[in-house]
Amino acid sequence: MLVICEDCAKKYSIDEQRIKAPKVKFHCRACNHIIIVEKPKSTQKPESEVADNRDDNPDNSLSSSEQKEQPSTVETDSSIVGTVGIVDTDEKKEKEEQTVNPSATKPSKSSKSSSAIRAALRHSAAASGKGVPCFVYLLTVIVTGLFLLIAFFVHLHLNTLPHLLEHQLELRSLALTQSLQGTVLSPLARKDYLTVNKEVQRMSKLPGVAYAAVGNKKGIIIAGFFNNLNKFDNNFAQKIKEKGFQSDILIQNTLPPDKKWAGAKVEVGGIPIYDQITVLPDGGALHLGLHVDELDHFSKALLSPFTLILLLLFFLAACIILVLLNKLITQPMRTLTNVANRISLGELDLAIIATGPREIRELGAALERMRHSIKVAMERLS
Repeated sequence: MLVICEDCAKKYSIDEQRIKAPKVKFHCRACNHIIIVEKPKSTQKPESEVADNRDDNPDNSLSSSEQKEQPSTVETDSSIVGTVGIVDTDEKKEKEEQTVNPSATKPSKSSKSSSAIRAALRHSAAASGKGVPCFVYLLTVIVTGLFLLIAFFVHLHLNTLPHLLEHQLELRSLALTQSLQGTVLSPLARKDYLTVNKEVQRMSKLPGVAYAAVGNKKGIIIAGFFNNLNKFDNNFAQKIKEKGFQSDILIQNTLPPDKKWAGAKVEVGGIPIYDQITVLPDGGALHLGLHVDELDHFSKALLSPFTLILLLLFFLAACIILVLLNKLITQPMRTLTNVANRISLGELDLAIIATGPREIRELGAALERMRHSIKVAMERLS
């Protein structure tokens, strides 16, 4: 019986009659790979028939010393090679060639080709199992994409949004102060403070406005109103109800000498306010405060549960894509690899049927043509 090592393709000839156990193991002399040999069913006879055959043909039976050496169980040591009568066919061929032509010292072409084949098989066996699986690359791409998306949201929330919201606050406050300035200039020129108070109160009641105030060049408050005092601190609200609009509120944001308007974030009554100041023609100033929190709707929407649900859906979609790619690419490639390994061990009648994408099917067709060509060549040589 001929046995071929799966790793290095070294061939061994085994005497089937000397195998007594159902299975035996021995180490390959070339690569130290453990080879399992199963006794053919045709040679496995009942013990009674074996005893009868020994009685009838004593010459075919083993000697007592050989029976003692015969293992009763499955062996794992390399000494089983001599016990079951395993012969290295390559060494046997070399010995026969040396016997026929003792003067020949150079190896033949067939021995060179067989040794090259064994070396290639050993190299392929050593290379198999190394490297990173395709599944790891796909998972890395998906995880990297997810982290980049999260980093984009974090960067947008921490760096881009504050500047964007500040610019929007500045534009809105400037537009409101210009509108209020246009409505109070004429009553101020006539010293019609009742109309000025009405216009300032009307402007303070607009959505998002915290307060509106007009002061003269001496810093005296001509008109000042808050939109809703309930949003401020209780002590501050009580103080405003008792003493009215205080001038120290407007001191936090002063107008530079070379500018006609300016804006700054201040804290009034324990809450952040964006205060916009605009100079008046008579030397006075007009202040308009906007609530910062009420204009931060986009920032709140960015970290809302809806955004988190979108990120979760993206992650689930990425996992589904990963599973589909693994099924469409990795599994067909693994199947082709297993078939190619079996063909390399001599199973030339094994047909290759590739599944999956077009490229993998083309690879399977190329391997099938190669298998057919090798089979035809082997048949011609035989």
